Amino acid sequence: MKGAIFDKDGTLFDSEKYYNEGWYVMAERMGFEVTQAFIDAIWGRSGQDQIDRIHAMKPEIDAYAYWKGYTDYAVEKMRETLELKPGVIEILEYLKTRGIPCAIASGGSTSLIRENLEKAGLTAYFSGIASAVEVSHSKPHPDVFYEACRQLKLSPEDCIVFEDSTNGILGACAAGCKAVLIPETDTIDPCLEGKCEVFKDFFEVIEWLKTQE
Repeated sequence: MKGAIFDKDGTLFDSEKYYNEGWYVMAERMGFEVTQAFIDAIWGRSGQDQIDRIHAMKPEIDAYAYWKGYTDYAVEKMRETLELKPGVIEILEYLKTRGIPCAIASGGSTSLIRENLEKAGLTAYFSGIASAVEVSHSKPHPDVFYEACRQLKLSPEDCIVFEDSTNGILGACAAGCKAVLIPETDTIDPCLEGKCEVFKDFFEVIEWLKTQE
């Protein structure tokens, strides 16, 4: 491993819950029910890809208005409270002491990524920020991971990606990176079998990395 790439929401920050809340808040306002199939269709994706999938699942609603509503909801919640996932500082310090550069590969906009990193005091740990909003395709396509590797000046096979979602892992694998899943729930998509390492938090990741040295 020569470089490390982190997803933002649900991986570095305990912020995925705000998007989840926003899905239901906006659905109630717009008069429809959020199903698991609907969640599976949009989770781990971003921007226009989410809007297109919302439209496909619910053609009777204004997909952009729904997307903007829950996105704005999550952003405001993050401005109020932004908690780190367990072991984030420890893993970043571990990588820093070993001279391993880090980048972000997130579905959020670059401005929101920078705002979140600054609020949490993490800006200095990252030398690259790749936004899925600013590449051709969002996760599970590999574009955002290619961009993160480009910013780190490293080949994908030399980088390890930390993710919390199925689409994130699939995108990392498609890029040729090694993938680590730290899932939000106890249920892991069967399609990820054999594609990634799985740990409950970054403390477990650190112990695993030590065995790779």
